[in-house]
Amino acid sequence: MSTQILRLPLLFLSAIFLVACQTQMSSSTQQLPTETILAPSPTVSPIVPVRATITPQPTEEPRQPSPWPTPTAGPTPAGGSEQIMFSIALRKGESYQSQGVFYYNFFLKHVDQIFDEGYSLQATSPDGRWILVNRGAGLFLAGFFGSNPQQLSSDFYDQSLSPAIWSDDGSQIYWVENVNGNTRVMQSDFLGREIALSTGELQEQTVELLWADREGQFGWLQGTCNAGSLCRGVVRTSDENVQAYSSLDGIANPIFNSSHSLLAFTKQASEGVILGIKDSMNGKSSEVFLDGDIPVDYTWSVDGQSLAVIAQIRSEYSGHNLGNHLLILEGPDWKPAIVAEFEGASAHLIWSPDGKQIFLSSTIAADDGYRIQLMIFEPATKKLEIVDIPMETLSAAYVFVPRLFWVRVVSNGK
Repeated sequence: MSTQILRLPLLFLSAIFLVACQTQMSSSTQQLPTETILAPSPTVSPIVPVRATITPQPTEEPRQPSPWPTPTAGPTPAGGSEQIMFSIALRKGESYQSQGVFYYNFFLKHVDQIFDEGYSLQATSPDGRWILVNRGAGLFLAGFFGSNPQQLSSDFYDQSLSPAIWSDDGSQIYWVENVNGNTRVMQSDFLGREIALSTGELQEQTVELLWADREGQFGWLQGTCNAGSLCRGVVRTSDENVQAYSSLDGIANPIFNSSHSLLAFTKQASEGVILGIKDSMNGKSSEVFLDGDIPVDYTWSVDGQSLAVIAQIRSEYSGHNLGNHLLILEGPDWKPAIVAEFEGASAHLIWSPDGKQIFLSSTIAADDGYRIQLMIFEPATKKLEIVDIPMETLSAAYVFVPRLFWVRVVSNGK
C-alpha cells in the first residue's frame, strides 16, 4: 500500500500559525501522579518529518535526539495531549509488512509519516521526546519526529508485543534481542550510550518487557512466542511481589497498571479465551467472563484503578465477527460494564494521559478493500466519536494498526 498524506494548503496553515501565536498559552494542569501535562499547539515553523534512509550501522558517538518543540499559543483539547503515534501493517501473502510510522494530531486533524515503509513503532519515551522504531532486526532510537536516528541493535527481537521499553523515569532503555535462537535483554542510557547486557535474571527466555523502575527492578514475561507475536508464559518480577504471579502459567498479553500492583492478562480455558486480573496486594485472582465475547485488547487508566477492554462480538452460529464492545471494569469486583459498541476487526485502544479519553482503532471492510477507522471515547459522557483521518488508508489487502501510543507531553523537559 502506498500511503499518501493530504496536507493543508500553505496559506491556510500560515493563517492558523499566525493567529495561534498572537496570545500566550496558559498552562492546563492535569491531575497526574507525578507531573503536569501540557498540550503543545502548532509552532510558527512547521516541523518537517525526516524521511531519509537510515544507515544500518551503529554510530560510534550516538547523537542526541532533537529537543521537544517549544509550546506556543493555542487551544488545549480535553485529553491534555492531542498526539497519537502508530504504525500501519499490511497483509502480504502469509505475513504482514509495516507501512511506516505515523504521527496524528487529532485536534488539528493533521498526519505526518515520520518513518517510511518497513519501519514499525515499538515505544515512546515517558516524557514524549523520543521514540524507538525497528526495521526487522534493526532497532533505532530517534527524536520524536524521526530526527537523528541511531541504531541500538541489529539483533532486535520483534516477535512479541512488548520487546522494548523505557524505565518509568526515562533514564534507561531496555530491549530483547535474538541471538542464534536464544533471547537476551540489553540496556542503554536514555541517549543510547553505554549499551550493555542487562541484569542476569532477565537472560532466561524473556520475550516481553512489562515494566522497569528507577531502582532497577523489573516485570517481564518468560516464555515462547508464535509466528503471530502471541507470547505465552509466566510473569516474573524482581520486586517484593516476586512470588505473586508464579501460579499464572501459560498466560498471554500481560499488562501491569502504573503502580505495578494489578496485572491484566488472558488465558485459554475450556470455554474459550478468558480475561484475568491479579491483585498482588491481596493475592486475589479474578476471572472476568464477557458473555461469549473475546477480549482482544485492554489498557489501564492512568490512576491504575480502571481497565478498558475491547471485546470482540462473535456470532454463535457462524463464528463471524459482529463488531466490538467497549467495556470498563473497576475493582474490587471487576464487573464488566458495556459503555459503547463499534464496528471493525483488529481493534486496539489506549487511555489518555489524564484519563479523560480513550483512543481506538479498528479495520473496516469496504466495497473495494479495507480501511482504518479511528475513534475517541469519553468515559464521563459515554460519547464515542469517529475522527477524521487526513490520509488515505483504503487498501485492497487487509490493513490494520498493530498498536497505539498516546504521547505524554511533559512541560519544560521535566
